[in-house]
Amino acid sequence: MIPGTIVYVTAVMLTSVCKEYYQFILCQGLVGGISNGMLFSAAMCTINHYFHKKRGAAMGLVAVGSGFGGVLIPIILDQCFKSSKIGFGWGVRILGFGMLVALTLSCVFVKERLPPRTGPFFVLSAFSQPSYALLSAGIFLLFWAVFLPFFFLTEYALTNVHMSSNLAFYLISVLNGTSLFGRIIFGGLSDKLGPKNILASVSLINGILILCWTLARTNAGIIVWAAVFGFFSGGQFGVFPSALASVTPNPQFMGTYIGQAVAVASIAALTGSPLGGALITKYGYFHATIFAGISFLVGGALITGSRFCHKPQLRAVA
Repeated sequence: MIPGTIVYVTAVMLTSVCKEYYQFILCQGLVGGISNGMLFSAAMCTINHYFHKKRGAAMGLVAVGSGFGGVLIPIILDQCFKSSKIGFGWGVRILGFGMLVALTLSCVFVKERLPPRTGPFFVLSAFSQPSYALLSAGIFLLFWAVFLPFFFLTEYALTNVHMSSNLAFYLISVLNGTSLFGRIIFGGLSDKLGPKNILASVSLINGILILCWTLARTNAGIIVWAAVFGFFSGGQFGVFPSALASVTPNPQFMGTYIGQAVAVASIAALTGSPLGGALITKYGYFHATIFAGISFLVGGALITGSRFCHKPQLRAVA
C-alpha cells in the first residue's frame, strides 16, 4: 500500500504538468496503472482475510468507494477546468492532494490478518484448476466489454441522440451513481445466492442491455439506459473479487489468485475500449455493441461453467 500510494500520487502530480500525449500515456497509463493495480489488489485481498460468510457484502461496500469517486471526480475536474483561476494543472493537483489524504488513511487502517505466505511469487498451477481457469477467462471477457459505455456513451448521446453537451457530460456520473447501489445490493445477494451465481446472472443481463444500447434514441431513453446499465455493471465490479476468492483453496493464496486474474483482466480492460472505438469509427455503434454484448454473454457462460465445476449441485450456493 505504501509504495503504491507514493507512486500513484506522484503519477497524478506529474500528470498536472504533462504537455505531450506520450507524457500522459507514461504518467497515467503506465505509472498510474501499475501503482493503481498495487493498491487495488492489496486492499481487496485484505478484505478477504476478515470475512467469509459476509464476504460479498463487505466487498460490495468497499467497491462503493470507486463508484463514489467515479461520480464526484469528473464533476470536480470539469468545474476546475472551466475555472479561469484553477485550470487543468491545479485541478489535477487538487485531486492529487485529495488522493494523498485518502490513501494515507488507507495505509494506516488496511492491515492484513493472515501471515505472508512463502513460496513462489506466481502460482501458475492455479490455471490448471478448471473452476479458476474458466472464471478468469469469463472475467477477462467481462472487462473486455464493460468499459465501452464509460468511454463512448457521452459521444453517442452527442452524435446520435443530439443531447446537449452539458447534459451528456453527466451520463458518466449517472453510470457511476447507480453503480453504487448495484455494488452494495449484488454484493449482499452474493452471500445468500453465491458470488459466481450472481456474477453469471449480471453478466448475462449486461450482455442483453448493451445489445439494446442503440435502441435508446431520446434523452430520456439514454438516461434510463445509463442508469440501468450502471446498476447491473456495479454488480460485476462488486462481486468478481468474491467470486475469485471463493475458488481459492487456501486463504493465504487469495492475493495471488485474485492478482493473477486481475492481471489477465487488465489486458482486456486495456484493449476492449480501443477495439470498440475502432468498430465505432469504421462500422458504427451497432457493431461495437455486438462485440461487447457477445463478450458479456460468452463471459457469463464461462462463469456458469466455473460455477458447476466448483459445485455441480444445481441449487448450491456457489
